[in-house]
Amino acid sequence: MTIIIRIDTELIDQVSKRAWNPIAKAAHFKQATYWHEKILPRHFKPQAKSKYGHQRRTKRYRKRKLTDAKRGKAILGGVVDNVRTGLLMESLMGLGLVQAFPTRAVLTMFGPSYLMVRLRSTSQPDKASEILEVIPGEADEMGGVLDKAVQRGINRVKNRKRLK
Repeated sequence: MTIIIRIDTELIDQVSKRAWNPIAKAAHFKQATYWHEKILPRHFKPQAKSKYGHQRRTKRYRKRKLTDAKRGKAILGGVVDNVRTGLLMESLMGLGLVQAFPTRAVLTMFGPSYLMVRLRSTSQPDKASEILEVIPGEADEMGGVLDKAVQRGINRVKNRKRLK
């Protein structure tokens, strides 16, 4: 899934192209890390179902999960629709590899085998799109993180003393 957040061109014009690339790369790295550490965990909270528009789980699945929760096999009391044993949550929130470039960042996460990014025709909910969903408020939040990181980088370059 691609999320497009633009950087103000006035900020770019404040430094040279040579100075801009490391600033943009660091800012994109910070933004991807922020999403992984702060926004991704919100997808595994009880209110995530209505906030991110998760697909409704079948009655049979919900009943089975509540039974498992009573036996101690389903974590979080069985009330979070995309968490049963916690394998999906633990694997995605664990290791995330961030590759940053001057124009973008790529976050690679490793999930269980039942998590399919390209959903085949099945009765299973599209778990990947539920987890990668970004609501407008979060996009604004990530834009703020990006802007702050860019501004910090520009200030660092401007305040650097030149040696001759």
